[in-house]
Parts: sequence; structure tokens; C-alpha cells
Amino acid sequence: MARCDPHLRVPLSVCTTDRKAADCRDFDAALVDTGATHTTIGKEAADRLSLRPAKTVQVSLGDGRRVSATITKARVCVGTGRGDEVVCREAPVAVLDGATQPVIGASTLAALDARIDVRSGRIRVRGETWRRGEGPAKPPGR
Repeated sequence: MARCDPHLRVPLSVCTTDRKAADCRDFDAALVDTGATHTTIGKEAADRLSLRPAKTVQVSLGDGRRVSATITKARVCVGTGRGDEVVCREAPVAVLDGATQPVIGASTLAALDARIDVRSGRIRVRGETWRRGEGPAKPPGR
């Protein structure tokens, strides 16, 4: 019998907010976590993008630990589950030291006005969508 993964994972790109010289970090399978407040990425990915921290906060992790996270603003592009279709918005991103699995949290889902369809494995959004690597988050050379 095939094993069913109950978690929804979709493509994610986190980009600098400068659309003319945007730089992005792509993740093939970010976990959609409606119980998480923020979208999170690791410090290594944030450093490669030169994302500037806006503030430091204490966050509670799923296992109950409280850790410090840096909050920054980024352009976040989330795959909708339809091929390479994405939707992009500016949203707060938490940077966690040692995080290896990117997580898409409620703040990004709200910015996208997203509806989760767990049956189809898709994120339904209102507004424009683009193919991954095109549209307003397209960095040079992509």
C-alpha cells in the first residue's frame, strides 16, 4: 500500500524586494503550515539574498521551544499546484538559524488571500499568477 503524506508541500521562492535587481532563492518543497505565523527560511538562505533584518522576535516552534528569529520583508512566490504557476506578494519572513525546511506560514497565506485545497494539493489564490521565473519576481538572467 502506498504511503500517503498528509502534509502539503509546494514550490517557494523568496526574493529581495528590489524588482529591478531581484535575487531569489528557490525551494522545491516548502511545507504549508497554517499553524505557523510566519514563513520561515534558514539564515544561510537569507544571507545569500542579503535580506536586511527589520526586527528580532521570540517565536514558539511546533515542538514547544522558544527561539529568536529575525523578521525581514521579502517578495514571496508560492506554487499553486498547477504546474509551474506561482503567485507573488511582499510578506514578512522569519529567518531562523539552523532551519533547513522552509515553511509557508499564515502571514504569507493571508497576504496571498490563499485558500488551501488539501484534497487536490493546491493553493487557490485570487489575483494574477505567473509561471515560475516570470512575472514581477523574475530576477535577471532567469
